[in-house]
Amino acid sequence: SKGVRFLWTEACQKAFDALKNFLATPPILGHPNFQLHFVVYTDASDTGLGAVLTQQTGVGTDEVLAYASRTLISAERNYTTTERECLAIVWALDKWQYYLEARLFTVVTDHVALKWILTSNKIRRALHLQKFHFVLEYRKGRLNSVPDALSRISTPLEVPPTCNTFQASLGKSPCKKGKS
Repeated sequence: SKGVRFLWTEACQKAFDALKNFLATPPILGHPNFQLHFVVYTDASDTGLGAVLTQQTGVGTDEVLAYASRTLISAERNYTTTERECLAIVWALDKWQYYLEARLFTVVTDHVALKWILTSNKIRRALHLQKFHFVLEYRKGRLNSVPDALSRISTPLEVPPTCNTFQASLGKSPCKKGKS
């Protein structure tokens, strides 16, 4: 606003320095290499969906290309666990279809029943996924922690407009504005 000046405090500087450090050191988001294998990790909770798009850059090494999450609408909250887990896969593959179409990739889920359902063509979502060429891999929930955490974000972070969002996410005091 006019007549109001922003005060750059020590807390603001610390948050800025921490952000610079996080952006300059691994893990950083990578760029897709269409010669490498893509892997999509998905999960669903009672409140949301989470997904991570990675590429295998070496044996046992994944580089993250993108993170995604969203909350469930009220109708989706009534879905069974299996339906929500399937929705997470459909949503993630649709979101990243430009990376995934016309190539073999892996989808990792912590819901073992999906291995049977998605190969049975018994549900509408399985038919929707036929345009993709993927291998479905089951992984125990405790080993699928990143999409699990993303699926549990229930509400957006409420941050005052004069506060640095990164600093607020660290639980630090927000930057303050002062009058000139």
